[in-house]
Amino acid sequence: MRALAYIKAHHSRSVYEDTLLHCFRAVWENNENLAEISILRELLSRVFSSSDEVELILAASESTEWKDALASNTKYALAKGAYGAPWFLVLNKQGVEEPFFGSDRWAFMWRFLGLTWRDVEVENLSKTAKL
Repeated sequence: MRALAYIKAHHSRSVYEDTLLHCFRAVWENNENLAEISILRELLSRVFSSSDEVELILAASESTEWKDALASNTKYALAKGAYGAPWFLVLNKQGVEEPFFGSDRWAFMWRFLGLTWRDVEVENLSKTAKL
């Protein structure tokens, strides 16, 4: 999280979002422990072509400045009602903010944002399960 805070402050939105997506997939799809520096280094190397930039990000994430930034971000999230993960504070086009908790809340977020989405569907249920 400290590395992401640093990246958000020092890189473009697209680079930040790409890094965030890599982190999200690493944790939620691949069960990787990004607290291990070697794993985080490898992940950052997939986003940043410069090993110097990767090392700069890793060094920054250990600095007091970015530890304090994460503490501040955490206090903000807690003040908004965060209590677990995944927890999202979503802002829609009307400027309305709404918190969402849980990996089963995607459809609620899409609806809140006015996005088109498809619900989960089970295909060929009669061939795969008995109810």
